[in-house]
Amino acid sequence: MAFEPKNQNIRKALGELQEGRSLPKTPIPKRKERALITASYTLEPENKEKLIRLAEAHGYKKSVSAFLNDWIASVEE
Repeated sequence: MAFEPKNQNIRKALGELQEGRSLPKTPIPKRKERALITASYTLEPENKEKLIRLAEAHGYKKSVSAFLNDWIASVEE
């Protein structure tokens, strides 16, 4: 085959790259994930926008659902 020597060279180069790498020795903390369920609610457009603004104002820039979950959890019954 015409590409056989080239394939061997590529495999050798990849093997050398992998041998030189090592994983960091820093322990990775384990996150405690709570069981979550998917829920769907209908909101008026202005209320959805308001919820997004509230989430961003409280530091939840990427997850409005996390903000809503934490907000509901903080309310005492």
